[in-house]
Amino acid sequence: SRFGKSATTSCLALSRSASDGNNQEGRQRFGPNLHPCQMISEETLRALIVDDEAPAREHLTQLLECHCNVKIVGEANSVATAAALCRDLQPNLIFLDVQMPVGDGFSLLSKLDPLPAIIFVTGYDEYAVRAFEVNAVDYLIKPVNPHRLADALQRIIHAPPQTQTKPFLPSDRILLRTGKTASRVCFAH
Repeated sequence: SRFGKSATTSCLALSRSASDGNNQEGRQRFGPNLHPCQMISEETLRALIVDDEAPAREHLTQLLECHCNVKIVGEANSVATAAALCRDLQPNLIFLDVQMPVGDGFSLLSKLDPLPAIIFVTGYDEYAVRAFEVNAVDYLIKPVNPHRLADALQRIIHAPPQTQTKPFLPSDRILLRTGKTASRVCFAH
């Protein structure tokens, strides 16, 4: 396995004093005596792991075991299986590999409504820009660094709630400015 000995990394390997060596910022974010894996959120993240490589799924599952606010609701080894599981399980977080034998991770996104939070987990750094263009929470390179994983999960937990966009009503008006001119636009059915 390309994960080697790091595949056995667990929460016990994370330092209590700081997330990366002497990184004081990491300590303050999680509290002086609170390990990132001990943090509890009111909302449990329902996660789906999508990767064609079983060792990669196992490694990520092992890293997530210590995150009490993450429940793995399923695993998929293909885009087709992932799409079906998303319909049935309604995860609010997907750990998504990019390259798979039939279809890539990006092709799954168009099949999902609503779109859950996405954390790409891949061995290739060349898709990072595209991942953030589709509003990925993070882009983790395999083997996954437990500290980067904890940071990504914290971004999801502490993100402001998303509001539903509402369609314009016939009585709504917007003001469009182009240079020095402004136009009022009314909507009608």
